[in-house]
Order: sequence, then C-alpha cells, then structure tokens
Amino acid sequence: SKLSDILPALQLDVRLNYRRALLYDAIKMSFADNDYADSERSAVRASAELLGVPIYIAKTLEGLVNTEKSIE
Repeated sequence: SKLSDILPALQLDVRLNYRRALLYDAIKMSFADNDYADSERSAVRASAELLGVPIYIAKTLEGLVNTEKSIE
C-alpha cells in the first residue's frame, strides 16, 4: 500500500483531531535532530494535503514545534 492511498482514507473514532495530531507528530519527528530539512518540510506538506489539513494549519504546527524546540 502507498501512503497516498492510506492517509486520505484514514478514519478513527476518537475525540481529538487525529489528522492534525498525526501531522504534529510528523513535524516533531522531523525536528528531532534539530534540523527541519527542506525534504522533511516537503514531506510534511504533502502529508498535510493527503490528510486534508489546510496548509496554514501545517505552518502553524511547524511554528509550534519550532517554539517548543527553542524552549527545550
């Protein structure tokens, strides 16, 4: 199976916005080495599109993770 087939069809019965949570986790993992590379950013943005998460939300989450990393 390809990610482009799996992500758009993903459905979970939970109270939180799991699509945004998955995107947040992907960004957090991408920042793990303190370098959010262009290839990682592109992959996150592509995942956001597949998940149906607006790009402005993806950018907001990137900013949130960046702020969290700077506080650490």
